[in-house]
Amino acid sequence: MHSPAVPPWSGNDAVLSGAGVTESIIRVSGPFREYGYGGDPWVALVFRSCLVCLLLLLAQGAAAVSISLAPDRIQQGDEVTITINDLPDGSVFSILVDGVFAVTPAGPFSFELKNFVLPFTLNEGMFSATLSNTDTNVITVVAGDTEIRKIGRSRNGTFSTSDTGTIPRGTYTLISFGGTAAPNATSVVTRLLLAGRKAGPVDSQITFSVDGVTAGAVTITILVNDDVEMSRTLPIGDTIIFTPAPTATPTPTPTATPTPTPTATPTPAPTATPTPTPTATPTPAPTATPTPAPTATPTPAPTATPTPAPTATPTPTPTATPTPTPTATPTPTPTATPTPTPTATPTPAPTYTGNVLTLQPGWNFISVPRTLAAGFDTVRVVFAGVDTAGRSLFLYDGATARWTQLQSGDRIRPLEGIWVYSRAATSVPLIYAPAGSGTTPGKALFDGWNSVGTASLQPVQAGEAFASLQDHWEMAIGYDSLQQRYEPVIIRGGTGTHGDTQVVYPLKGYWIKVNGRCTYTGRGE
Repeated sequence: MHSPAVPPWSGNDAVLSGAGVTESIIRVSGPFREYGYGGDPWVALVFRSCLVCLLLLLAQGAAAVSISLAPDRIQQGDEVTITINDLPDGSVFSILVDGVFAVTPAGPFSFELKNFVLPFTLNEGMFSATLSNTDTNVITVVAGDTEIRKIGRSRNGTFSTSDTGTIPRGTYTLISFGGTAAPNATSVVTRLLLAGRKAGPVDSQITFSVDGVTAGAVTITILVNDDVEMSRTLPIGDTIIFTPAPTATPTPTPTATPTPTPTATPTPAPTATPTPTPTATPTPAPTATPTPAPTATPTPAPTATPTPAPTATPTPTPTATPTPTPTATPTPTPTATPTPTPTATPTPAPTYTGNVLTLQPGWNFISVPRTLAAGFDTVRVVFAGVDTAGRSLFLYDGATARWTQLQSGDRIRPLEGIWVYSRAATSVPLIYAPAGSGTTPGKALFDGWNSVGTASLQPVQAGEAFASLQDHWEMAIGYDSLQQRYEPVIIRGGTGTHGDTQVVYPLKGYWIKVNGRCTYTGRGE
């Protein structure tokens, strides 16, 4: 039986991020003591030997940690049990609870964790809560007779609060996320983080029940010493799928095969993409266009190998002709139907998902618009809840014209275009660094093809998004993860379907071709 816990921020202000919220920072430091050995070398040797043995024992204990979760699926009110075995004291323990559920635009919502039992203390701890796709927000924590509330309005659809200090063991009667959804939101995403140095029983259980949601999903991720030990997604009630921006197909005449690119045409734009009959606007060469993918397929969606390009040379530069050489009819793709079916503005109007990156089944070309918070910016943490089906994440290096396979400890940096494979539709909450904590994102681009994202948190026209490149950029190509195919080419100075007034979106990656080395600073708010 666990006694009621006392929230670590009782009586203190929180670090809040949201409109109309006062920001203050609490710094907690524990006692430190120096131990000496009086200058005796033999004592020093024994001391060091004991220290090495202790570290080895701790390392062995950490390696033996086992964590399991039950059940596999829950209904509203069901209890979740996380069983932890062989977790030594001093380990850095983190639990992330991510919720995603359907809401009515501008309507009220509530997501609750009831009777949350934390069986051990987390020293030097951190508590963080984030809501996305919201307008107003109320975060409530109840432990015994103590009730703490954080209330505020969202900024750019997101509200967050965090505190540092000791998180005591015990039962937290209620941890709830409530408020009203954003006017255009169809889903709300929440994230709870508890982290710190563990002190308590080696074997234990964390339990809690989920309430307030009848249809959605909760993803539970456990990290020990920065390594993901477990990550599981539990459907709540009826299965639902949340689609990201864009919800409608931004490319005309979709084919029946949702593959990223056709097998025979190594061009950035898919073969089925209807193209205009440009007059004076420069367009990429039809057959020998230098594309961001090699000879066979220009996308990182292989069938058997987990690389973005299925051939042996997964680079986006062509083999024979590295520069566009337009022919007498400079159309991007000379297909049998070279007339466009969309209107002059075939761009979608997606619902912006704030700090939530939504992946579609298959390959996704994504980017992060802002610097992520320290500790929440590595591959293993950001994509902990993503089932990649054994495939790697890939980044294209414009300097060497080669693909780079990202490792679990690599950092996710703003403005980078990254290819991620997901077995199912998955929501990935992002935690940005506090405003003003870093410099304006920038990225060096090199002659030819590069992969980028935008620094904007809202959709903007391509000409505005890439304005820092001035006349260095020639064309850009997006990727529709929903349809698994490339979008129409956007040409600097172009008009209509391929004009630079077409909209580019946050959290999406783009191929961009530049004529020389330059620096891209994106466009932020």
